[in-house]
Amino acid sequence: MPRLIREIFFLRRGERRALVFIMVLLSFTVAVRVKVESRMVQEHRADTSFYGSMRKLKGELAQIMEQEAASREQKGSVYEEQHKKSVEEEVKITPFPFNPNTVPEDSLQMMNLSGFVTGNLIRYRNAGGTFRKAEDLQRIYGMDSATYVKLAPYIRIRAPLLQDFHQEKRTWDAVPVIGLNSADSVLLMKIPGIGPSYSSRIIKYREMLGGYHDARQLWEVYGMDSVRFKALEQYCVLDTQNIKRIELNNASFRDLISHPYISRSETYAILQYLDFADSIASIEELLRNQIIEEERLTRVAPYLCIGKDQD
Repeated sequence: MPRLIREIFFLRRGERRALVFIMVLLSFTVAVRVKVESRMVQEHRADTSFYGSMRKLKGELAQIMEQEAASREQKGSVYEEQHKKSVEEEVKITPFPFNPNTVPEDSLQMMNLSGFVTGNLIRYRNAGGTFRKAEDLQRIYGMDSATYVKLAPYIRIRAPLLQDFHQEKRTWDAVPVIGLNSADSVLLMKIPGIGPSYSSRIIKYREMLGGYHDARQLWEVYGMDSVRFKALEQYCVLDTQNIKRIELNNASFRDLISHPYISRSETYAILQYLDFADSIASIEELLRNQIIEEERLTRVAPYLCIGKDQD
């Protein structure tokens, strides 16, 4: 029995060396593992500490930002109030009794009216405009309701004397009846409210159209208003015999495209149709062939003709 045990636990020299090597390797592996786990624990603790300090710093930054926002809001409201107060003081109107029909420009400036409103009021008077009641002052471009409310108690418009009324009536009666399609700028400027600028616009648009065939076309003139339109309507007649018409069968690209009522696409369509059909027998032919829509054709028809002796 003892011999059997000795044989079982007996190790040769090579086996003993192998066993020692395995034991050393196992010891080394255990030591490395213990060391790595120890370092991982330390790093985890360090990371936890780092993230904790970062959260604390983030909270402090958020608190600082809230304080800054509150401070800016407070400063902004103070600045806005100061700015509003300074603007109010800056544009504070100091009116005194005045007649808008006769008050000089420097007096309007003394009331602290803006240069824009002052200039528009003077230009309105120079163009022949008259203030018959205080509310008429609101027609001045740039006159806001707040400014008018401050000025209204100080407006003094003198009722015209009888001789003033007759003088004004004689002035209006002296204006001749004017042919709208033949009048030059000198004649047009005799109409109350029509100055050099408006007369030039009326004539320029008349040349583009070829003449006015309806008084309502004056509303298409840039800057036209009801006062000037009423004066033109009263003192002008429509001399439609002076309207210049475009001969469709001999029309050039320039003739068609330059008319305000004919678009570029319609110009091309008319010229292409002429190339195809050789000639146009009637203006209604443009409608039947869907070259121009009915509404637009009605508008442009007075300016079109088939030949020199035909409409």
